[in-house]
Amino acid sequence: MIYVPMLKTRMVELKVTEDMIEVFSDNIIPLVEIMNDKPKEEYIIDENTGEFIFEIRGKKGRKYKKKRIVGECTLEHLNSIFENKRLFIDYFRFSRNKYGNNIDVAKMQLSLSLNNDINLYKEKVRSICEYKNMIPVVSIKDDFDMNVRDLRYLLLELQQKSVSVALRITDNWLIKYEDIIIHNLRSTDYLLYDIGEQPPETKFMELEELNEINCSAKVILLNSPRKLNLNNKEYPEHGITDLIDTSARQKVNDYSCLYGYGDYCGLKDKIATHSGSNGKGAAIALLYDYNRNVFYSYVNRNTEDGLDGYVKVKQMIFEDLDFLDPEEKCLAIKKIAKLEKNGNWSTWHNITMTRYLHQVYMNL
Repeated sequence: MIYVPMLKTRMVELKVTEDMIEVFSDNIIPLVEIMNDKPKEEYIIDENTGEFIFEIRGKKGRKYKKKRIVGECTLEHLNSIFENKRLFIDYFRFSRNKYGNNIDVAKMQLSLSLNNDINLYKEKVRSICEYKNMIPVVSIKDDFDMNVRDLRYLLLELQQKSVSVALRITDNWLIKYEDIIIHNLRSTDYLLYDIGEQPPETKFMELEELNEINCSAKVILLNSPRKLNLNNKEYPEHGITDLIDTSARQKVNDYSCLYGYGDYCGLKDKIATHSGSNGKGAAIALLYDYNRNVFYSYVNRNTEDGLDGYVKVKQMIFEDLDFLDPEEKCLAIKKIAKLEKNGNWSTWHNITMTRYLHQVYMNL
């Protein structure tokens, strides 16, 4: 079994990736969804306090918010992060039918260009072949399908340059591309079967079909178990949540066709939007337990508290350390213990993802 953590190229995912580079191997192969490849400047925020970091500049010793270059997601930069470890590269295209109209396109200029130019998309996918450790992904989904002939030619071209290629399809395109799956994917290739937010249990007919067809490629079941439309305060205040369906891992054992599974490491399948929290919102921590295959939910439902709600969240987590971290090895718990204040929303996204990846790494 292999696990495929699905990573969008936002700052929090890249930060966790760099901090935990040792977890990636032939058993844990990340899928990186590139949304933008142009670097930009961003104010630096202290992860432990959630406050801006200042620096003194000039003869008058004035204080300025410190900046850094972020968002550089060229293949060369990603290769420097992953240190020649294997990874899937998916040049991300987005559908407004799925993600809505409140999208911050300024943060997704590359994706927007790829949406509108299939030749540019093919060019970007071909460029992945220049890196021997990177597996080029051709992604088929609603609003971005291809005719069978064009897809077959593109896959053949990539196969001539790369030891492994991946075809990522959403579940509704399985029948249309079945002939390609059977005849054009090699044993070194991958079929990334993406069911999105649908419960794995409801896809038994499709999984049975994959079991029956003669597919040489390694089939990976991708899913997004944390639903995009759920608000933080809808999760349990303190305890196991059934709002995150973690059953994809079990399906690997139930269906011989499946070689592994993948998800967003406890985060949502979310892209940049214009909406902000204005400092308000329900503070939440979602901590994964691999052995029980569940998420523990810790929530302060008072949205007026905003980040101050993490005082209560941290207290509940520390009450549960006997089973959350009995051996005192959890990297996420160590991050929580080091927080000088409450952090910011990204701090806790980092903690959720760190906990999930570390649990899989320690147990897979």
